[in-house]
Amino acid sequence: MHGNMTWAFPLLLLMLAAPVAALSMDVAGSSPGSAVTVALDSEADVIFQVNGGTPYYAHGTTVKFVPHITGTLSVTAMAEGQTIQKTVRITSGSSGDGGSDDDDSGLWKKVVLGPETFNVTAESGETYEVKRRTALGALDASDATYVLNDEWYDQYGTLYLKSINGRAGEGLAGWVYQVNEKSPSVGANTYSVKKDDRVVFYYSESMSAQPEDSVEAIYLKVAFGTSTSNGDDGEESKMMRGSLKPADSSEINLGLPEGVTMTFGAGGARISVLQGAGGGDEEVIVRGDRVIIMRPGLLLTVLTGDLKMEDNSSTGQVRSVTAELMPNTEGLGGLSGAGGRIILTLAGIPGDGSITTGFSDRPSSEMTESLEGLAATEGRSLLGVAYVMEINKTNLKNGEDILGTVIRMEVDPAWVKEHGGTGAIRIVHIADDGTIEFLETRKILETEDSVTFEAESKNGLSSFVLGAIGGGKRAATPVMTAPATGSEAGTTPAPTAPQQTPLWAWATIPALFIGGAAYLMNRKEE
Repeated sequence: MHGNMTWAFPLLLLMLAAPVAALSMDVAGSSPGSAVTVALDSEADVIFQVNGGTPYYAHGTTVKFVPHITGTLSVTAMAEGQTIQKTVRITSGSSGDGGSDDDDSGLWKKVVLGPETFNVTAESGETYEVKRRTALGALDASDATYVLNDEWYDQYGTLYLKSINGRAGEGLAGWVYQVNEKSPSVGANTYSVKKDDRVVFYYSESMSAQPEDSVEAIYLKVAFGTSTSNGDDGEESKMMRGSLKPADSSEINLGLPEGVTMTFGAGGARISVLQGAGGGDEEVIVRGDRVIIMRPGLLLTVLTGDLKMEDNSSTGQVRSVTAELMPNTEGLGGLSGAGGRIILTLAGIPGDGSITTGFSDRPSSEMTESLEGLAATEGRSLLGVAYVMEINKTNLKNGEDILGTVIRMEVDPAWVKEHGGTGAIRIVHIADDGTIEFLETRKILETEDSVTFEAESKNGLSSFVLGAIGGGKRAATPVMTAPATGSEAGTTPAPTAPQQTPLWAWATIPALFIGGAAYLMNRKEE
């Protein structure tokens, strides 16, 4: 028997040594703004990386990736212990703008810029006239919300972008822009754009950052016309521009509708949308690189990096999530022109997260007293309170689920006039722990029926007050008060009285420096 088995060992070795069918990969496409398609002979994990930047992950036999800029695209596929890699040179097409008008794949939003000018209001309250056919004009036409800082305007004529869509710069990180893949050396408000220019505003976290590395970017293609528009057509754009209806009740649910799911893996979160998702009072729109979810009181926009359609569903990696909320204003009684909107930058889509709002035009005596004390810290007085917007969060945390907050509050123009005018209006933030602060407030819109004021809340989402203060000089930075103690969960805590550092404490600082210097001189002489 042993002799009969001797032939089996070489055969077994040959079987073990026989090579597994090699993984093969074909790559097609090489233009920015157009899909690069990868076809494999078996399912594999695929990694895309442009210019050594942030890797993007996909899985399947046919996957697509859309590069945003020129450079070197590295494509790596892995399956059953095998790895294959190819590089593709991403270059602009013959048109010089990354492809034809029909080759945008929904990544570049068309904005039509007219020959007119428009006015912008910086956070200082100053208003500036800007030519529409500028980089800033393109951003403004895209319907993005932004905050401008005019600190360098007198010296350089530049309006600095402090935040876009609620995401503000911190430290060395902030918003920058490119035009046709080049970074201009002037502010977006002075850089003149041309027809077919491609403008990208993106959040940069380092000097070498590129749009594809950014956590958030806005891609705009410029067209010229007799008037300005964001270039969208049809019912989808109408909904995005103004058909958001107030919530049916005080609670606004942020969860996903039927037919929309989220999955999580090593490459991050992915969203999948079945054809015909939504229904009833919910609408789900897949448009370009965005998934838009609408229901009464909510406009949820999910920006993806590689949205593609297979069979009856669309799937893409989630890059950013923003939510615009329009609360129910019951409780304001006869106060005309009043209302509010909340714009949030979210870390994801909380399946069971919700926000409950309530309005009151009669603040408590305790709240009024605290607001009077806060105004006094600026040497000013409280002229009046239009209303209070109370906000409670369920399964949502500031800094974790909520990354950015912009609040808009509307009021009757007559009320503004009676309480000191636009410059007197301030939005006040009441934090979950009872801390109160004045927010930098700016007017963004005025009609015959209402005036809309906007402020960015760097300390998150909780309750807000629209009020007016008068007398003295307006402070350049928010004034914070000491945190409250013993606040009850689910209710807006009573604001605490403001506190300031006593003058004698500041006076001791020079004395300490002088004493320290004398001590060092004596030691040196010894």
